[in-house]
Amino acid sequence: MNHYRDDLASSTDPEVGLTKREYAAIQAMNGLLAGAPRETSWDSLGFSNAAKWSVQVADALFDELEKESK
Repeated sequence: MNHYRDDLASSTDPEVGLTKREYAAIQAMNGLLAGAPRETSWDSLGFSNAAKWSVQVADALFDELEKESK
């Protein structure tokens, strides 16, 4: 499991109410869904798998950002 810095991933925008991690995962999910061919059957691939991948992408982003800040 990826570990991310709380100050990067937990900050919230009071206007939106999302953490940066949640926002990054949403953006990853948007990219995945937007880039999928129209004939993609999400029933067979599983939304759960897409959601897990999106969170993993968000965590990887924060891991890289943390490396750069050191």
